[in-house]
Amino acid sequence: MITYIFYGSLIGMIGMLAVKMYEVKRRRRSLVYHLFVQFDEFTHGILAKVLGSIRFRKEKVEIFLKNDLRAITYQTIVKMIAHGRGAYDNIRKSARGVQKLKDNPKVSAFLRDIEEAKKEIGDKQGEIIE
Repeated sequence: MITYIFYGSLIGMIGMLAVKMYEVKRRRRSLVYHLFVQFDEFTHGILAKVLGSIRFRKEKVEIFLKNDLRAITYQTIVKMIAHGRGAYDNIRKSARGVQKLKDNPKVSAFLRDIEEAKKEIGDKQGEIIE
């Protein structure tokens, strides 16, 4: 396969040299030259469109990274903190025994008195103490 590619490129190179020698001898451009010029203009036009598209998409990605990604990250962090805070509040209530006092009627009178005293102090100060 590589041999065929090599021979094909060799024939193409010999052909281009022959056309160039013809142009130099006649001192004017040939039809092949005009075809290559048109092909070059066509390929340069396509290349300009592709590069313009790449630049446009690059700018869109930069805008997304600078503006939108920052906002999305902030919202995600706020949601994670809120979720963590809710879970922490549930664990904190359970760890302090507040849940046990409310749910368990068999708690000793001493612990009930402490809870009632906390509520009274909180009511006097205008806040609820857990």
